[in-house]
Amino acid sequence: MANWRLPKPISNVCAFVGEVVREYIKDNGNLVAAAVAFYLFMSLVPLLLLAIAGLGYLLGSPERARDIVFSYVREYSPSLSAGGGLKLRAIVEEIVRGREAATGLGIVFILWSGTSLMVILERAINVAWDVERQRMFLVNRLLGICMLVITGLLFGVSFAATAALDALRSADICILGLAPASWPWMWSLLGYLVPLTVTILAFTLMYEFLPYTHVPFRSALFGGLFAGILWEAAKIGFSFYLSGYAAYSKVYGSLTGVVLLMVWINYSAVVAILGAEAGSVWAKRHGRAR
Repeated sequence: MANWRLPKPISNVCAFVGEVVREYIKDNGNLVAAAVAFYLFMSLVPLLLLAIAGLGYLLGSPERARDIVFSYVREYSPSLSAGGGLKLRAIVEEIVRGREAATGLGIVFILWSGTSLMVILERAINVAWDVERQRMFLVNRLLGICMLVITGLLFGVSFAATAALDALRSADICILGLAPASWPWMWSLLGYLVPLTVTILAFTLMYEFLPYTHVPFRSALFGGLFAGILWEAAKIGFSFYLSGYAAYSKVYGSLTGVVLLMVWINYSAVVAILGAEAGSVWAKRHGRAR
């Protein structure tokens, strides 16, 4: 019997994924992802406060901004559909009502916590690219602030695009002789592609600007595609994982929502590190300097 082999494209994909996984293991990816997950968890409330403050300033209504931010966060984090989302919202609402975050020290603490996430992400991605040097302290923090602003703008564009699509779908107009409501498949497809595109762009910008080395844009884009698709696929899988919420609550009780939130955050950190490794491996395979 002749030896059966996988088709070359599939074999190449398997070889590439295998190399990414080996690099991830070599760089202690799980340990690095755990550190990123810890900082992300600690920065979550400050980042939400920043988002609510910025959007509230634009809309002139902190309450409306709070509702929009949490509805959007639930879309990007399935774990917040569980009890963790309610607890997190209650914490943020208590802080906003108390105005503790409005003081000068409160604002400094929020910015410090938010930029700390970007600093640890930079170090994690530097590990994937075998970069040992680090930026100066002040440059690190300024870059973190810039990345936070850019990420916020990206998600703002995503929100605006989603709102525009909803308005167009319900509009009483005809396009090519058909009403927009008669194309449900197209709106469903666009509703999936918009957040996917924003996710890929966010990962791509992170891989392009955070490492303290030159990263070719194609390498950053490939890493962004790899991580973005993996992350969006995980959202679907995590929804099935949440179907066992009742079973988990028997073990963790009132902490179930927080535990599931930590699981999702840790998985997101793993995806971010894998995307960085994928971009690095892609650059090495295509002869681009790391």
